[in-house]
Amino acid sequence: MSENLFSPNWYRVKALRPQLQAHISVQRQDYRGLIWYILDDRITNKTHRFNAVAYQFIGQLDGSKTLEQIWNESCDVLGDFALTQDETISLLAQLHQADLLQSELAPNLTELLQRQDDATKSHWRQRFTNPLALKFGLWDPDAFLQRALPFVRWCFHPAFYFSAVVVIVLGVVLASMHWQAISLYTQQQATDPYSIVYLILLYPIVKFLHELAHGFCARNYDCEVHEMGVSFLLFMPVPFVDVSSVNRLRRNRQRMLVGAAGIFTELFLAAVGLFIWLAAEPGVVKDAGFTLLIIGGVSSLLFNGNPLLKYDGYYILADGLGIPNLFQRSRAYLVFLLQRYTLGLRQTNTPASGPGERPWLFSYGILSVAYRIFLIWFIALLLLDINYYVGVALAAWMLLTQVALPVFKGLTFVISSPQLQANRRRALAATGLSTCGLLAILCWLPLPSYTTTQGVVWIPEESQLRAGANGFISDLYVRPNQPVMADDKILSIADIELVSRTDVLRSQLSELNTQYQSQWGVDRVKTANIKAQMKVLAKEITLNLKRIKAMELNSPHSGQLLLTDGDDLPGRFVRKGEVLGYVLTDAQPLVRVVVSQADAGLMNQNTQSVQVRLSSQAATVHTASLERATPQATVELPSPALAREYGGPIRGHAQANGTVQALEKIFTVDLRLPETASTARIGQRVFVRFDHGAEPLMSQWYRGLRRTFLRRFHA
Repeated sequence: MSENLFSPNWYRVKALRPQLQAHISVQRQDYRGLIWYILDDRITNKTHRFNAVAYQFIGQLDGSKTLEQIWNESCDVLGDFALTQDETISLLAQLHQADLLQSELAPNLTELLQRQDDATKSHWRQRFTNPLALKFGLWDPDAFLQRALPFVRWCFHPAFYFSAVVVIVLGVVLASMHWQAISLYTQQQATDPYSIVYLILLYPIVKFLHELAHGFCARNYDCEVHEMGVSFLLFMPVPFVDVSSVNRLRRNRQRMLVGAAGIFTELFLAAVGLFIWLAAEPGVVKDAGFTLLIIGGVSSLLFNGNPLLKYDGYYILADGLGIPNLFQRSRAYLVFLLQRYTLGLRQTNTPASGPGERPWLFSYGILSVAYRIFLIWFIALLLLDINYYVGVALAAWMLLTQVALPVFKGLTFVISSPQLQANRRRALAATGLSTCGLLAILCWLPLPSYTTTQGVVWIPEESQLRAGANGFISDLYVRPNQPVMADDKILSIADIELVSRTDVLRSQLSELNTQYQSQWGVDRVKTANIKAQMKVLAKEITLNLKRIKAMELNSPHSGQLLLTDGDDLPGRFVRKGEVLGYVLTDAQPLVRVVVSQADAGLMNQNTQSVQVRLSSQAATVHTASLERATPQATVELPSPALAREYGGPIRGHAQANGTVQALEKIFTVDLRLPETASTARIGQRVFVRFDHGAEPLMSQWYRGLRRTFLRRFHA
């Protein structure tokens, strides 16, 4: 036998006769073809999972045999697969810490009280460790669920499942058919203050029903549910229910149904909300139905259904794959790979136990780490937008706990861990080389650098036909889509009050002229006064004639006439400056792009190429050329479509006149589309990428971080 089979501390425990607590029950479960044993503590409502080797030892803890006898029998049965004495001691410590054991020794009351106090402190410490995900238990719903279950048991009948699935599928079909209307209504609701009221009122109700669905489904399988409360994810209240007792269920399908009950409920409510929105007349009911659709559809899929977050989707995935504790074991597997193949720690054991687990543990570990980094960065920026001091404090906390502490623990392990005593040099060399390689990639390896933004297909100002004054369109001299020449009269705008006022002024001027002629040479003072009045009237008449002339809209140059409303223009009231049409030439249209102040300098100094994608042909990339850039910053957006509320990149707010202004100063850049972009339509959204060549990631990150602080803190 190996020399590691025995332990110098074995004499301290070999004479003990421990046994499992009387309230512990054992469940046998199959995970990916391997048998595992679940020790179910009914008092604490906790479950503990052990493999067959460990349970071969645990199953004999009935108080009739000493540890020495049990260990010797295990060695006879399992041979080389038996636990070593050190592993046996560790297993006993784990069972003792979980309060699963009793022995012939008198219990140490002080120790028991201390362990209970430590467990309570650990429970609350876990809930307050992450200030972005606080949890507060408020209610033990088990008695209520037991009493109410008979009234809702019909919800778990296969006929109801089938009917609900039909409703959800029908909702998906209708949503795809009315997708454009849903998108437009979403944009309208984004600027409607009443939508916040509907959200505040309906969100807790939907989430409460979501958690009740979990609780009833767990109780339907005789699993106890003893905690329900509220958690604050990013300071947003989200109800939760503890259904960890479902781990004792033997069948994966049952555990998956409990995990999916909440999502299923929200999707059903979303479908009902869609039906209400489509059928109801505009008003409170229609808006409430749409809010129900958004809450049930978006939150259930993006948050609860996301397997990279430890919500319903994660537990469904873990049970579906048959890999319990997927999150912890995937992280442990990545650590195992680093220790085994980088640090040379050959004696470490892999967390992968079942067949086919390794690819899942590796891929989920990589994806969850990458997603966590992205989420931390996103949350930091979001909090910086809300409050400077809170944002900086929480960003520093996240960097400390998610970056600095893991790095410190890793370095401490490499430098001082007894496990690496035999190959410390290799571990230090591998760590040093890996660090140098990472720094080389970050600081020296040139990688593509680019900036993305959006714009709209734009017609130059000189080709736009704008109303010169307020008024009604009286005459249309050229039909739409017809060729016109320079200075051709296109339409005229009638301002009846202005014309009437001009006629009155002319009459007054004629009357004054008559008086002037009659008083000439008779009364010099009166004649001078009349002449002064005539000059004022003549000046006002001249100004009015210029205004009337401006109401005649002429073609600025030769081209093809395009009017916004075509034949419906006559009789329509227009405001001064309103775009009524365009005179298009053979030249390719422009794309007017909005650029933030932080990005303007980089694009003006170091832009090597510009690529654009039309929203109607997002898969096709066109190369555009820079036409001009505005030298001054402005807050006027070329189109409301470029505001963030309507899917654009710029934060803006609507004005009383229907326009949208940016909250921060922006610059505009005009790009000339190539001839290949012949399908471009005026006002169409365009996705733009400015390529700046290649530079190391560290330079790009530094510039991005600096831009962020310049924009958010005016640093």
